[in-house]
Amino acid sequence: GQCPVKISPRRVVVEYGSSVAVTCTATVPHYGMGWEASEGAVDKTRDSVVTWNVSDLREWDIKPFCFINYNITHDTPCQEELPVTIY
Repeated sequence: GQCPVKISPRRVVVEYGSSVAVTCTATVPHYGMGWEASEGAVDKTRDSVVTWNVSDLREWDIKPFCFINYNITHDTPCQEELPVTIY
């Protein structure tokens, strides 16, 4: 990964309709981080740990990513994708 975050677990294999929870932890000081996802998104926060949490995952092609704003000189957040396999 290219972002200063630690995603745990790093990839997930989930049964369709079951639950999933993945944490993203900042490894540097930052100005906002969160999860972008079509289900279970987490709005930008100053917390250093954000959890992507879906209790009933029913989307086959979900592509969540953790984003973090840590570089004051450019606003574009760094995005770290989470590989999700659904069966």
